[in-house]
Amino acid sequence: MRNKTRVLGGSTQLVSMREAAARLNVPLSTFQKHYREWGVPARKIGRSVKFMERELLAWIEAQPRAGGES
Repeated sequence: MRNKTRVLGGSTQLVSMREAAARLNVPLSTFQKHYREWGVPARKIGRSVKFMERELLAWIEAQPRAGGES
């Protein structure tokens, strides 16, 4: 049996909550309130919450598209 591994794009760079909100095109305050319930993968670094770029990009790609297909 082959071991299937998923290749993720992006880097292992950590991005701030402000940068993550900007990538999602949502206000920072909205992102701060909802990132946990949305299931955005995050890491606690000291008192800061950071997001690994590749995990954030993979999460964004996995989300259903708004409006559906026409």
